[in-house]
Amino acid sequence: MPPLMLLWVNLHGGFVVGLILLLIYAFGNFLTSLTSANQQIAEKSRRLARYFALMAVICLIFTIANPYGLNVYKHIFDSYLRSQYIVDRISEFGSPDFHTSVVKFFELLVVFGIVILGISYRRLNIIECGLILFWTHMALFSARHIPLYTLMIVPTLTRHLSNYCTSLVDEPKVQNWVAKLAGNFNRYSGNLLKFENQFKGQLYPALASLILIGVCLNHGNLAGKKLLNAGFDTKQFPVKATQFIEDDMPAGNIFTTDYWGGYLIYRFHPKIKVFFDGRSDMYGRELLKEYESLTNLEYSWKEVLSKYQVRWILLPVNFGLATALKELSDWQVVYDDHQAIIFVRKK
Repeated sequence: MPPLMLLWVNLHGGFVVGLILLLIYAFGNFLTSLTSANQQIAEKSRRLARYFALMAVICLIFTIANPYGLNVYKHIFDSYLRSQYIVDRISEFGSPDFHTSVVKFFELLVVFGIVILGISYRRLNIIECGLILFWTHMALFSARHIPLYTLMIVPTLTRHLSNYCTSLVDEPKVQNWVAKLAGNFNRYSGNLLKFENQFKGQLYPALASLILIGVCLNHGNLAGKKLLNAGFDTKQFPVKATQFIEDDMPAGNIFTTDYWGGYLIYRFHPKIKVFFDGRSDMYGRELLKEYESLTNLEYSWKEVLSKYQVRWILLPVNFGLATALKELSDWQVVYDDHQAIIFVRKK
């Protein structure tokens, strides 16, 4: 865990999740040691509680080894805990919209989880309770946590469902057809498990990783066939427009959307410095307000363009700001592919 945490803290702010998980396991084992009547279980839980607590402290120390040191925690506290301004304005931090089709899968998982835990003959232990409570809260609070919720909760649900199906085979209170159906399900699951157990060890994962790396280095090709496409979706990103920029890059400062800002960094760094990109917390509250004044066409939007001496603007064609710029005589359209449009300020 400590080496992984060292890598994690230098790659993504979600490293805090690793520390929280260690604390959940430490606290869960500590409560188990206090409440269990079985002395053997209580003693084992005490050892595990000490182990996970110590591991959490060591990992916490390792996380300081980053370019910002302890300030990385100050940044997280200031951006996400002390102030809700940024969190309330970034879509991925918003609660999931259960009226959208893709969130229906998350809804089904939550509903089936309630059913599985309700019919299970096996009680949840304290650690499982902690994991379910924490991740359900995080997934309902912020849509970006739904993938992590799935990774953390599905194994618990699977264990309880498997235990329930195994118990049904010999359960005298159920109909014969139910016990037979459960037996068939158990045999099918057992066959899958036997198949998976054939691939234990490090050889197969290492071999699969080497093949995938080779395919990537070969531009997605394997034995003359295209397996992977490393390109960007032209419906989501201004791929054609950036080719125009590369051939005839306008001079001066640029403004584009936060979503496209990250793509421009990928394509042109360090040639182009964007006004804003998807790392909203890194830019701070004040610049986010100015960015919003532009995208929302607030009264001060022209002043922001002048303040930062923006010379050219790249936008989606259906963007409100693009429509407003077309009405101004001091901005000229130099590129339009019906997906992205580029404006240049006239001299």
